[in-house]
Amino acid sequence: LGIGEPVSAMDAATGEVKQRYAGTEGTVEVIYDGGTMYVVAGDPKAQEAVDLAVRRGTRPPHIDKRIMAIDPVSGKVLWTTADSDTGDLFAQTVAVQGDALVLQNTRAIICLDTKTGSQRWRTTRYASIARPAWSVPTVVLYKDVVISGDRGGPKSVPTSDPGPQTVNWTVSFSGGNAPLGEIAGYA
Repeated sequence: LGIGEPVSAMDAATGEVKQRYAGTEGTVEVIYDGGTMYVVAGDPKAQEAVDLAVRRGTRPPHIDKRIMAIDPVSGKVLWTTADSDTGDLFAQTVAVQGDALVLQNTRAIICLDTKTGSQRWRTTRYASIARPAWSVPTVVLYKDVVISGDRGGPKSVPTSDPGPQTVNWTVSFSGGNAPLGEIAGYA
């Protein structure tokens, strides 16, 4: 157990480690839905470089991240995706419900099939990368609607990618010292 170590399953009563999940080193996010564990992981050393850049106010370096679907009982990796979409993934912007896993990176909102990891649809939604490390978009998945709330950034551009990525509504907001923001609903 420890930062950068593999995800472990423990006995809640005794604290005994029952299982360690191979390939989950550097995990930054874990979601459980429908009997499957979804893990977002990256290189812990690269994450240290990102943290240092944020503290110094410089542009953080790109780090390779991956999303894995794992059977938590057997430990079998069902699928893994690691590409430019997951590399630019914002922290804590993965949402899972039923057969859909939705994520937001610096350029788009993307929906993956939870059984295969293949892309179902995507829509362009550019996001500002000049932000405090703790300031990330909020992504909510409810039935077949995706809601993304974020500070103002470059204007979203519709794409011709397949899928239900139509912007059904947007709401702009601001308040206090917060920058202008926008909530968008996709269905």
